[in-house]
Amino acid sequence: MILILTGFLFAICRELSEHAKENKFTGYPNWWNTSKSWRNKHEWKPSWLFKTGLVWLTDAEHFFQSLSLLAVLGALLLSNGDWYSVGYFYLGNVLAGFSKVFTKLS
Repeated sequence: MILILTGFLFAICRELSEHAKENKFTGYPNWWNTSKSWRNKHEWKPSWLFKTGLVWLTDAEHFFQSLSLLAVLGALLLSNGDWYSVGYFYLGNVLAGFSKVFTKLS
């Protein structure tokens, strides 16, 4: 069950990352919308730190990409090389896709 949830988390985070790139969010655009938030890594001090190790904090796109990567790493750790577990992760990812099709989520 936890692998299904990590697959679902992966899909949700990738979707939010894509919406951030498309400027779909209205609130706090300096973090949510990539067309404006890219400046954060240059303006936040110390800028060298936000351009490297803490870039995942500078905008929604990088933040949700990091969370999706953590979901994959968590699934790999939980699976212990078991192919059935990888299938559960994939099932969670597919369920997230189906929830998008059958709801008004875009």
